[in-house]
This record gives sequence, C-alpha cells and structure tokens, in this order.
Amino acid sequence: MTVVLQIAFMTRETIIENAVRLFKLYGIKSVTMDDIASKLGISKKTLYLHFDTKEDILLVCMDFAIRQFEEKIMVVRNTVKNPVFALVEIYRVVIMELSDFKGSYFYDIKKNNCARDKDDEYRKHFQTVHIRMLLEQAQKENYLRKDADIKILCKIFFFLTDEFIAGNAYLCPKYDLESIYRHIILFGLKGFLTPENTSLLDRYTE
Repeated sequence: MTVVLQIAFMTRETIIENAVRLFKLYGIKSVTMDDIASKLGISKKTLYLHFDTKEDILLVCMDFAIRQFEEKIMVVRNTVKNPVFALVEIYRVVIMELSDFKGSYFYDIKKNNCARDKDDEYRKHFQTVHIRMLLEQAQKENYLRKDADIKILCKIFFFLTDEFIAGNAYLCPKYDLESIYRHIILFGLKGFLTPENTSLLDRYTE
C-alpha cells in the first residue's frame, strides 16, 4: 500500500485513540514511535507525516483523554443535582478512570515539562470548577459541616487520588474497585457531613 493510500485510511483521530491505549497500558516512556506505528499497521514514516515527535503525540493524546474525562464529569454535573451525591459519582468516575492507567504513566508525565504543565493546568481546572464548587455548594446547603476547610478537603482529594495512582499496581489485583472506592472516598467524605446527614451516603449507596 502506498503512503498516500495509508494516509487516506489512517485518520489523525485513529492514531490518537490507539496511542492513548498504548500509553495507558504501558506508560509513556516504554512506548516508542515504532510501537505506535506497529499497533496501527502503518510505517513509521507515515506516522511522522501526522506527528513530528512522540511528545507531539503525547500532548495531543492528553488533550483527547482530558476531553473524554471531562465529558464523563459533565454528565454527572448535569444529572446529579445533590452536591454530595455529585461528589460521590465524580469520585467513582475518577477511580474507574485511574484504574485504566499504568502507574508509571503519571510518573512519566512529571518528567516531561510540557506534559507536566498540561496535567497541572487541568488539575487546577478540575479542582476549581468541579471539586471546590461542589464542596462549597454542599457546605452552603448544610450537607457539609461549617467547620470543614474546603481548601484542605480539595488537597485531601488529590492526595487520595495520587496515593491511589502510586498504589494502583498493588491495590487493583488484590481488591475490587468498589471496595477501594468505598474506603478511600466514601468513608472519608462521610466524616465531614453534618450530623443530620451522616447516613446520607449510606442511603445513596444502598
């Protein structure tokens, strides 16, 4: 098959979708341009017609993965009106999403300046637009204790998710995701609810 015909059958989005799968499964450092080309069944020369470097692919893949993740979060935001329940469902989405990534993926991101900046930028957006906003709404509507520090709760959320990432290879083969989710998220969040709402999460997750 000529290069022209290969390009005709290989869209940029197809390349991105397959590269995302490889990065998730093996991490970033372990995946080469040869691996991506082989996965797609094209020559590396054809791949270079779409992307100049692996970093170019990585940054576009990150945008793609963020966009998909944000769509899932917005489904929760648009359908779950109770802020506590929305937080619960967002936590669930986060844990399920993170479980698909090899732990080294995030470690590799920290070693790439452009990728790290993109990751940091989205984390700030996610914290401000989703987690912090829902926590503030929950506190305003008296679901959350008035003495709960929103800034600390946001930091705890990212601490827990980062710890989940670090322990992903150890935890996931030994425990089902629902058990992990309940222990590091639900039981922690429950302690910050107002006394009259302490059974709220129990009823919601029954």
